Formats: sequence, structure tokens, C-alpha cells
Amino acid sequence: MTRPSGGIGIGETLVLLGSFLWAVEIILISIYNRSSIIEFLFATSLAGTIYGIPLIDREIKIDTETLIYLIYLALVCSLTAVLLQIYGRRHVSEKMTAVIFLLEPVFATIFSIATRLETASLHKIIGGGLILTSLYLSILSEYREK
Repeated sequence: MTRPSGGIGIGETLVLLGSFLWAVEIILISIYNRSSIIEFLFATSLAGTIYGIPLIDREIKIDTETLIYLIYLALVCSLTAVLLQIYGRRHVSEKMTAVIFLLEPVFATIFSIATRLETASLHKIIGGGLILTSLYLSILSEYREK
């Protein structure tokens, strides 16, 4: 998103939409994380459901093997990750959760550079530095509020 070639396309649009939906999920989970299991499942699946709605009338054909893998990923990998996130979010504020999610691109870039899939560039270093600075400032403000 920092330097799209050829203008803003579907990839950049989906990343931007995904960012807004992550924010919606953070808010919903902060509201419903101590509620009943039905409310909890509603809150955790709402953002993903909204994100998937544009795919409904695309007539995407999925073979049985792919469908089995998708069901496995949805139930085992995603459900486990969401349940662990919910458990962790009970002990961390919404502001801190949002900033922690910002670390994902920093760690992805570090991993990509470490595995030699990407090279370090000035805009990546500056962007990572800004994200780490925002995390540090959020931690400071969190402790000052207590």
C-alpha cells in the first residue's frame, strides 16, 4: 500500500477493507468476549462474513479436496487462533490490541528479509520504525492511565 504500481487496485482495496474489518472485530470482541457462546460466535464471525459477502455471487467452483482443506483451516486453525486471541484480549485493552495487530507487517517483513524473500529498503525501515514507535507510545500511555 505504500507504493502501489499502476494505481490502487483490488489488492490495495482488500487490504484497506481488511484493516477496517479488523477494527470492527476488535470492537465487537471487546464487547462480547465475556458474553454467552452464541454472542461470542456472532461477534467473531461478523467481520469475516461481511468480508466474504462479495464472493457469494461469483459462482466459484471448489472441488471436494479443496473444500475439506478449507473446512479444516476454518475449524482447526482459525478457531484455535481466534479463541487464543479472545483469551488474550480479556487481559489487554482495545487500544493495545489494535497496536499489537500493527506489528504483523513488521514481523512479516523481518521474516521475509531473514528468509531472503525481500530486501530491506528505506521505506520499510521507516514504516517499521513508526509502527514500533506507536507501540511504545501506546504502552507508555497505557501505564500512565493506570
